[in-house]
Amino acid sequence: MDQEFLKDTREYIWNYFIAHAEARLATFRFYLAFCTILVAGLIAILGTNKTWLASPFALLISFLSFIYWKVDVRHKDLIKHAEEALEYLEMKLPIPEIEPQSQVLQLFHSEAVRSKSYQRFPKHFRLNAYFSYSTCVNIVFLVFGLVGIVLAIAPII
Repeated sequence: MDQEFLKDTREYIWNYFIAHAEARLATFRFYLAFCTILVAGLIAILGTNKTWLASPFALLISFLSFIYWKVDVRHKDLIKHAEEALEYLEMKLPIPEIEPQSQVLQLFHSEAVRSKSYQRFPKHFRLNAYFSYSTCVNIVFLVFGLVGIVLAIAPII
């Protein structure tokens, strides 16, 4: 492959990566804002004598948690695809062997190699376990989803 083609391809893949990474963050921020508004409305409803309205709000929180979780999974897959393409291109780029640590310039490849050695949560349940972005986001989706279900059932009991 010639250098111009590699440069154009890298730029195309990098823009693809950035677009989906930014979309993932924007979607999650919107989800958090929307759920915060719903929780505030739910708290306001629970302060009145119309507690029967609380269940639909709580179920909506759970439903949105599921929907946004599925959207996040898709964003994660698209980002991973771009990361693999960038890693492939890094392996094609000639890096001068001027120092023994020159491979650290291959950011995506070296991160993929390093991350295999991390002790990840939930497999390793320790305080120093590595929480990926996906793990943290999934915990937020799970908590909001479960809280929504509990608050939907609470007025009935």
